[in-house]
Amino acid sequence: MIRIGSSLFALLFAFGASSAFGDDTAIPSSDPSYNPKTEIEVVGVIGGVHEISSGALVGVYLTVKTRTADVELYLGPSEFIKMFDVHFKSGDDIRATGSKVKFENKDLVLARELEVGKSLITLTLRDAKGTPQWLWMTKRPVPTSI
Repeated sequence: MIRIGSSLFALLFAFGASSAFGDDTAIPSSDPSYNPKTEIEVVGVIGGVHEISSGALVGVYLTVKTRTADVELYLGPSEFIKMFDVHFKSGDDIRATGSKVKFENKDLVLARELEVGKSLITLTLRDAKGTPQWLWMTKRPVPTSI
């Protein structure tokens, strides 16, 4: 019985010590990082709405047709975006602020703030530093160490 207890304690201690350094040290993230220095404004018309359910950046994407190019805009996880009860339609005017990044060898804009249509709906998806507003929805590991 003592051996099982001490083995269990050693296992919990090891798990607690490894989780104290955060998940980022154990598994490198393939998600692109928001960088306020690369912020741009995207103004145009929604050309398409699609949802990706597997891979590194799951969630809702908009293709925005600007005067010069089509821009791919990542909004966030589907569950988070659905909470706003906003319906994106092709042809709607849009103005977005976000960080332009490279993801899977393509340009992508990680949206921070979004104005949709003429109804002046503004969605804040990230704070000024780029921290996602949906992080409260993620499951946090239960602390195992004191």
